[in-house]
Amino acid sequence: MTLIKWKPTSNLPRINMDNFFNTNEWECASRSDYEWSPSVDIEEFQDLYKIKMDIPGLTKKNIKITLFDNVLEISGSRKSTSSSNNKYYKYTERLTGSFKRRFNIKDLIKDDKITATSKDGLLEIILPKLEKDIQKEKSIKIN
Repeated sequence: MTLIKWKPTSNLPRINMDNFFNTNEWECASRSDYEWSPSVDIEEFQDLYKIKMDIPGLTKKNIKITLFDNVLEISGSRKSTSSSNNKYYKYTERLTGSFKRRFNIKDLIKDDKITATSKDGLLEIILPKLEKDIQKEKSIKIN
């Protein structure tokens, strides 16, 4: 039996979030500008959106969440856990360094009500939706 080592690559095809949601609301930022990029899930509920991001090994001190010009930005950094000066690894898959993810939230969110929690390597951000007036049917008089 021959053992073949599988080596993941960061060039795997990505799901285009616009197609996934069948809308262009989120416009997620490119992952290619940083050393690594945590995986993200976005769920939509009746009154809110929920972003879940895998951040194993990071604490809230390592993460920064900002909102500017209708863009939610999540950034941070994970340092190498190697305690020796020997930089030779037999094999490594855990990525380190800085990351940044951006999401265009336009006018979808109550930005003063956004909350975030981090537990067990999972960052969860709650984005309450703006309440939009549902227009009632209106008759138009013909002159």
